[in-house]
Amino acid sequence: MNSNQQMDNPTAEGSVTQEQLQVIKTSIVTNARNIAMQGIKTVKSTDDSTTGDNLTYDWWENEQSFDNNFWSISFWDYPNNRWQIQVTKIIIQNTGRSLMVSYSVRMDDDKSFPGFQIYEESVDDSYRPFNIEEYVLLNRVLLGIQSALPQKA
Repeated sequence: MNSNQQMDNPTAEGSVTQEQLQVIKTSIVTNARNIAMQGIKTVKSTDDSTTGDNLTYDWWENEQSFDNNFWSISFWDYPNNRWQIQVTKIIIQNTGRSLMVSYSVRMDDDKSFPGFQIYEESVDDSYRPFNIEEYVLLNRVLLGIQSALPQKA
């Protein structure tokens, strides 16, 4: 069974198994990174407060429309094999105002902000861990955006 079939066939109770969830997490990271790296690259620098060093890192961003919403997919590639992914969905409301939902993925060993976190503007006061439905939604969106992008030669 390939990973797409595995993700499309949850258990009889409608839940996602731990194995399926791991496949979804891997797919999210892989596709978000690939989508972002097809966008615009910028070299940035920042001060590392823990060491006092000035760090230079690569940052990519790609903006796409999907399901009638605007999506921004960013990938930070830090030194020492560290990274962060941010996927932001902008919803335009009937009033013309926008609402932002931000999905942030960091390495599991990041002590200040590990793993998969989400911030929903005007709903949450801070980032919180993903719900299972949010993993599934984000994976579906990234698969859809990835399949719609021109393939690299």
